[in-house]
Amino acid sequence: MDSATHTVFHWSRIADLRETSPEYAGTGIRGAERDRDQVKGTYFGESGYREPIVQSGIRYAAKLDYATVYDLESDPLGLCLTAQTIARESGSNVRFEFEQLVLHNGFLGYRAQSVVKYFRPVPVIPAS
Repeated sequence: MDSATHTVFHWSRIADLRETSPEYAGTGIRGAERDRDQVKGTYFGESGYREPIVQSGIRYAAKLDYATVYDLESDPLGLCLTAQTIARESGSNVRFEFEQLVLHNGFLGYRAQSVVKYFRPVPVIPAS
């Protein structure tokens, strides 16, 4: 994936949302994301991604520079294997270890299968 800016979409029940906040992770799905051992982040879908059925919210558009987003599918730094090793040795959650490694390596989020999880606030505008 190149480092160009990409348009991604976020769904929220909040009218007039101007910026996403990882602190609200999981509030659109009854807090399920809050209960998991992971780094807080906001989910975005790439073009063509359909709204999650549990969300039923307002669609917002955002721009993300993919130079700041780790590509999980190609996993160029081998972070998945490293996270698995750390989790196995420490007894911690693999997903949490992976997300910590993403941040430690200078990325602000990661993407896989047309979904991006971003760990910082992102300005959004209503999308048609």
